[in-house]
Amino acid sequence: TSRSMEARTMKKYKITAVNLVLALLLVFLTGFIVGMYTAPERIVEKDVTKYLAMNISAEGRKVEMLIPAVDASGNGVAGRLITTVRPGTGLVLVSINDVLAQYDTQFSGRIAARAVANYTNIDLNEWDIIYSIKVNATAIEGPSAGASMAVSIVAALENKTLNHSVSITGTISQDGTIGSAGAIIEKAQAA
Repeated sequence: TSRSMEARTMKKYKITAVNLVLALLLVFLTGFIVGMYTAPERIVEKDVTKYLAMNISAEGRKVEMLIPAVDASGNGVAGRLITTVRPGTGLVLVSINDVLAQYDTQFSGRIAARAVANYTNIDLNEWDIIYSIKVNATAIEGPSAGASMAVSIVAALENKTLNHSVSITGTISQDGTIGSAGAIIEKAQAA
């Protein structure tokens, strides 16, 4: 009786070991299959961020582009948008010397940064974005610089040179959709 009990215990142990091996094999295969479909995207995303971090100096990378605007009299004027992207803590700053910037223009800069983060899959919390707008006007208002702000960030991150004979106007939404802009005729004349 003692031998038969011992044989049943051994048989029970072997079955448990086989089940354990099969269960571990199943878990491994499931993880392998799931990893094949999700890991490459994450690896590419991390590699892009590392690549950018290595190629943008502490001073940052600047991109300059022409932007059409409208002065207080309703006349179209050409301005310059200089965007600097540098390693930092996620600040988005709008610098306009001697020009009053309304809240919607400043907010547009933040929306542009979010749109670029969504478009590029780059975490911009590790980058500071500084917009400097130089225009012959006393006040800047409206969100229509958003599209140009977004384009300038992408160009800075990807080290692209922009065609200075092309200009853009329009609002931008967080999903990257470019929206309406006012005073198109005046802005077109200025461009």
